Amino acid sequence: MTKSRKVLLTSVALALVLPGIVLTLDSGPRPLPAASAAWPQWRGPNRDAVSTETGLLKSWQPAPPKLAWQASGIGAGFSSLSIVGERIYTMGDIGADQFVLALNRADGKVIWKARVGPEWEDEYGGPRATPTIDGDRVYALGSDGDLVCLDASSGAVRWKKNLDKNFGGRVMTVWKWAESPLVDGDRLIVTPGGPWAGMVALNKATGATIWESEIPQVGPKGRDGAGYSSIVISNGGGVKQYVQLMGRGLVGIRASDGKFLWGYNKLPTTWPIFPPRLCMEITSSLPRVTRPARRC
Repeated sequence: MTKSRKVLLTSVALALVLPGIVLTLDSGPRPLPAASAAWPQWRGPNRDAVSTETGLLKSWQPAPPKLAWQASGIGAGFSSLSIVGERIYTMGDIGADQFVLALNRADGKVIWKARVGPEWEDEYGGPRATPTIDGDRVYALGSDGDLVCLDASSGAVRWKKNLDKNFGGRVMTVWKWAESPLVDGDRLIVTPGGPWAGMVALNKATGATIWESEIPQVGPKGRDGAGYSSIVISNGGGVKQYVQLMGRGLVGIRASDGKFLWGYNKLPTTWPIFPPRLCMEITSSLPRVTRPARRC
């Protein structure tokens, strides 16, 4: 099966709700100040899909922005984009392998690509995760459970783990891992989905294990293993915790030591959302069902 995808500069701005690039009709792309330009991970700096940029065009008519550049050769997949400084990061399947790629923000040319693991071939194909950028490091999770820490400037591997081999991980169905890793302080948090390591905290510099969270079966619905979601941070009840949708439902894990706090047995397809003072869960299978927000 041969798949390909392209990145358009105009599409980048739309997909990430202004990820640090403004298109102008007369002078091409205009960089925003560095402090406001970063979109370093899945759904932005706070994982809430909120951009603080202002001055956006309210209409692209009658003269839409001109295409500044187009990138190809970045492989197949569903990875979105992370943008820090003058580089754009994504993932893609190229040939028989899966890669993290760094592109030049100015012209879309590939600066480096680093192999993560084997390609993922199914009816969709390609990686589902988005790289997370933290300082001079890039963290990414391949479909086959390969977790890598890469040098942001060169793509060189600093350390590597496998969620299956190192933590007994598994996913609720055959579609494999689809998580974007979370950096929290000096830790990297991911969800192997295994019986003794449902969620793990690793030293982000070395990959050493800080804690492994054994998550009990929270109910009869669903299946054991990781789901197709990424962790968000909550301070519900005054306790810092990592909230994740897994194969058996929604769980809360205490950030300090990995203790299981609570579970809610609904079937996940996406991610938990925590707007100020409200809690929302998005659950069930297709068609997507969104439950009303409730007071925390």
